[in-house]
Amino acid sequence: MSDAGTEFVKIPLSFSKKMADGRFVSSEHISRNDFLKFYEQAMKFVYGNDGNAPHGVPAMENGSLRLVFSVSAALANVLAADVAAINAGDEDAVSTQERIDIAREWERAAMKDESVAYSIGSPENNLKISKATPLKLPPERASWIRVERFVTGTVENVGGKQKANLHITVPGEKNLLVVESSKDMLRGFDKVYSEVTLKISYEYHHRTLEKKNFHLEQIISTKPAFSREERMAKLKKVAEDGRKIWADVPDHNAWLRDLRGE
Repeated sequence: MSDAGTEFVKIPLSFSKKMADGRFVSSEHISRNDFLKFYEQAMKFVYGNDGNAPHGVPAMENGSLRLVFSVSAALANVLAADVAAINAGDEDAVSTQERIDIAREWERAAMKDESVAYSIGSPENNLKISKATPLKLPPERASWIRVERFVTGTVENVGGKQKANLHITVPGEKNLLVVESSKDMLRGFDKVYSEVTLKISYEYHHRTLEKKNFHLEQIISTKPAFSREERMAKLKKVAEDGRKIWADVPDHNAWLRDLRGE
């Protein structure tokens, strides 16, 4: 399959489950919730966290619930490598955390219901997930770690009708930090467009380096004790004062040795 010189490859993903009436799912016989959940998971598995399908929506075929994606040859190669890595249990070789997360979601669903099964990829390189064929991946690690840190930044906005949040621009962070707080902690806080130092906590993903769920732990100060320029000026003054004090000592090393009785 090609379009304007670009080669496309068909990637099938299928979902099998016995319904309450005893029949297995198909494109004509599936609950809305089951369809939407599998559709969203399949989109994320193929295209990543944004669920964006640059080459249109997948086609649907009978035989369980079968979605067939038309993807670029480059993406097909990445998917094939990731499917092979998941089959081999090599978590570190999988290119995206999203595919690992979705595969584990499918495994959990299959462990709860032996009629549930998933299949991804071509017959030559196929990942099957069911109660009888669990993943070979190592035990799931705690992907999200709760961390605390001090940040200094500029407050852009405060408050909110539903939640009490601080919106802060922090040097080195690409995005504006939205830090959840409490109304009691922010009552009387009027430092919009001012520099503040805060102690915050958030969840950090050890693999993707993503950060989320920022929470305000403590307002340390609404202005640093000294700016960088002020600190440098004070250090310069200390150095100058030191040179003046030692100005009449020809050899300070000899003076120290003499003081120690060496």
